[in-house]
Amino acid sequence: MGKSITWVVKGFLVASLVFFSSCAVGNETSGVSIENAVVTADAHDLERSDAVTVSWPVVRKGDISLNAKAVQYFLKHRGYSITVDGNFGSGTETIVKSFQTSNGLSADGVVGSGTWGKLIVTVQYGNNNTAVKCLQDVLKTKYGYSVTVDGIYGNGTKTAVLDFKSKKGLTGADVVGVTTWEYLLGNTSTQPTDFWGSRASSWGFPLKSGYLSTTTGSRNFGASRDGGARAHAGVDLVPTTGPGTTVYAMTSGTVLSYYVFYAGTYALEVKNDDGTIIRYTEITSSFRAGARVSKGQAIGTIIRNTSGGSYMLHLEVYMGTSTGALTNRYNTTYKYVSYKNYQRRSDIIDPMGVIKLPRM
Repeated sequence: MGKSITWVVKGFLVASLVFFSSCAVGNETSGVSIENAVVTADAHDLERSDAVTVSWPVVRKGDISLNAKAVQYFLKHRGYSITVDGNFGSGTETIVKSFQTSNGLSADGVVGSGTWGKLIVTVQYGNNNTAVKCLQDVLKTKYGYSVTVDGIYGNGTKTAVLDFKSKKGLTGADVVGVTTWEYLLGNTSTQPTDFWGSRASSWGFPLKSGYLSTTTGSRNFGASRDGGARAHAGVDLVPTTGPGTTVYAMTSGTVLSYYVFYAGTYALEVKNDDGTIIRYTEITSSFRAGARVSKGQAIGTIIRNTSGGSYMLHLEVYMGTSTGALTNRYNTTYKYVSYKNYQRRSDIIDPMGVIKLPRM
């Protein structure tokens, strides 16, 4: 696997080295052994004033995520007929393989550092295209900026880009080149990358019904709330069967508490046997503190809230490595996710992987 890219800038862009082992991410070496390869960034996309390590995400078939959506945006920008929905299915995999073949990469369908390097598009103020739409979607969905996702790189998008780059110590004005894209899309958290995969055999999906896409409608983790004042701290699973849908325990554990959560709905906190904590919310339940729940057991019912009448299972997951209330409006430090104003305890994790769990 390729090691992370290290950018070293002291007043100007010097160079960037990528050291690959014998098996690069996604086998993306175009059939050539790459050693001490020099990678250059767009001349106008100058970056940090110190040395920092960042890494591209690896995206593949089965992923349902914003990064998968970014892959689709870029492919669409490059002329491929593809649906941009964040679901990396067989169709997306086939198109990725075609793109890889056309660009001299190993056609394995996995989007790693080599494919990202060929796939991303440099954009700047004044552009109007699908790549800009991708930029806006990432800024809004992942980082909470109040931008319109319309593909037009205007003043609002420019302001957001400049703010993001300033916070990351990046220079290069409003240009979003290879390094800025890497910071936007890259892996910056310390959450174990196999958290959900490692639980596929011991945890189950909490609904038996169908549900609306978790990557649209601001239902995703990190989506903007209150005009950008805070970030969505969970994932909303909206059942196609409506209110009254039964919620099932994802794994076995002990109830910590049950209390009013939001607009006439309730939260059930369960400490799982592996030490993690799940907060099942916007439900009603007969379980109380101290009760045992077993994987697959019915533990509650989704109800409408009294603020607009919407309904969902709002799901939050915590590693269980911090103490105190799960809601913490003043916390500014997070162990497993990049900072946003989640107003939650420091051990919250990204719950989007719940959709990878098997049905019970």
